Amino acid sequence: MKHKTLLLIAVSLIFGYTHTVTATSLHSLNTYGAFLNGSAAVFNDGFGPNSGIDLPDGQSGQFSWSFTVPLDHIPGNPIVIGLTWHTAAPTPCRASLRSNFISVARLGSTHIQGPTASSGLTPLDGQETLVAGATNTSEIKLFAVQSPNGVTRLQPLDVVTFGMFRAGASAVDTCRGDVTIQGAWIYIL
Repeated sequence: MKHKTLLLIAVSLIFGYTHTVTATSLHSLNTYGAFLNGSAAVFNDGFGPNSGIDLPDGQSGQFSWSFTVPLDHIPGNPIVIGLTWHTAAPTPCRASLRSNFISVARLGSTHIQGPTASSGLTPLDGQETLVAGATNTSEIKLFAVQSPNGVTRLQPLDVVTFGMFRAGASAVDTCRGDVTIQGAWIYIL
């Protein structure tokens, strides 16, 4: 309940809501159903901190998922993507995780596009970094999903495909080890 309340407060602040926000649904994204682009990101399995998508240090590991906006979504209400992650690197450290692209397909229409490839996929905290306070401790990073053009509202049955990458060679990235994405979900408000 504590995490749900914190998520709702964060979403309320970001989207300017001044009334109570009630989540209508949470949908898990299959970690092993992600698409890994290139050879830098790899799937790993095993017990404890060993399962997930490994994004190595010093490289640009890329991954992407897609989902269909659920029927219970009210156009104009926020959609949030959550990633559960950790690092085995010595901590504290920061890892650079950046939005790579977003694609929105709507039945009977051309794709909804924005001014940049990643318009519409924004970290809720405004930072493209993951902050690790302790080794192998699971953390959550939240991203807002909006229409790439900033005008058209996302609606039920829109297909959203999004991609992210670790900019492991960036000066901002100080984690000297893999970052592992262990889970992903969408939260419909």
